[in-house]
Amino acid sequence: MTSGSSSARGALDGVKILDLTRFGAGPICTQLLGDMGAEVIKVEEASGDPARFSAPAKGDTGGYFPLLNRNKKSVTLDLRKPEGKELLRKLILWADMLAENFRPGTMARLGFPYDKVHEINPRLVMVSITGFGQTGPYAERAAFDGVGQAMGGLMSITGYADRPPARTGALAGDMTGGMMGTIGALLALYHQEATGQGQHVDASIFDGLLELMGVRIMTEVRGVPCGRGESQGAAPVDTVLTRDGKYVVVMAQNDNHWQIVARLMGKAGMIDDPRYKTRAERGKRAAEVNAWLRDWAATLTSQELQQALDKEGIAYGPVQTISDLVVDEHARQRGAIVDVDHWGEVLPLVGVLPKLSETPGGIRTLAPHIGQHNEEVYRSVLGVSAAEFEELKQKKVI
Repeated sequence: MTSGSSSARGALDGVKILDLTRFGAGPICTQLLGDMGAEVIKVEEASGDPARFSAPAKGDTGGYFPLLNRNKKSVTLDLRKPEGKELLRKLILWADMLAENFRPGTMARLGFPYDKVHEINPRLVMVSITGFGQTGPYAERAAFDGVGQAMGGLMSITGYADRPPARTGALAGDMTGGMMGTIGALLALYHQEATGQGQHVDASIFDGLLELMGVRIMTEVRGVPCGRGESQGAAPVDTVLTRDGKYVVVMAQNDNHWQIVARLMGKAGMIDDPRYKTRAERGKRAAEVNAWLRDWAATLTSQELQQALDKEGIAYGPVQTISDLVVDEHARQRGAIVDVDHWGEVLPLVGVLPKLSETPGGIRTLAPHIGQHNEEVYRSVLGVSAAEFEELKQKKVI
């Protein structure tokens, strides 16, 4: 178990990030960069990032806050006050990158549109993560994960045809939007290193979901439907229920797989039947072929089914609950799930990913309390005097 004290060198050691993000999509971007060694200063209102108080409440680091805000320092700052704006200007001069996920126009209303930020620090990379991006007819609209899943098409292919569209349980929109911001940040930082010039990275939840949907878009426009419950061109491919009441996903994607699974199902006589011999023909009869798969699986326990498929090299996977996942042997051995002592509470956090052999990064510090690093940042980083620091506190600028 770690207490957030890894000293492993990260690929982004020395990179300085000013983090104005909150909730989910923005913090995932800066968390990933922080995991890889970047120094991240999170700027919050005195009330803190609202995600701090999401369920289950645990003081000021509740909900999912410990995961997305590890490896960050927290300072408070009132950006509505002139002194707050001046401190932000100094932080922009300090930083290599600024990340924000306000609605478009908010940074301009605060007095810091990209043009102004670029004027202050021409080499700074500014990453903006929004619901729909900085341009286009949807740009001004508010959005959270569920809205993104709806507008990005993901809900149209999630669930079953005889039920309403379903939102995925995972925060697919926030996570992909944040990861798009991370990719954009890394590209812009690479350009910054080569040229000394900054740029504006425009990432969004909507864009991230379009990346997820790209293959399905291509499939459908070329004639294979991708509605809810559709096989999407492959069979036998299904989620099956075993004799002992457990679900397993089976994916026999190509013609060689079909021959193997047909024998396992007792359908060897169908292998060379023209109606089933090719992936395209099986796709036309997916309901029938998948029914054979379900009937066969129902005669076996989950372990028996997995052993039969594993022996033949067929792709399969039991449907794991969250309780299963946090103790999964593979995830644990890879460090993809790690136990962290988070202010006295042991939490199973997603580890530092992806795995780099020479600069793996690590969980160096726990998600901070509100304003935990005010004195360190303002006095040591920005050089604010003791008297000025006390005055800023008195005026509630910090």
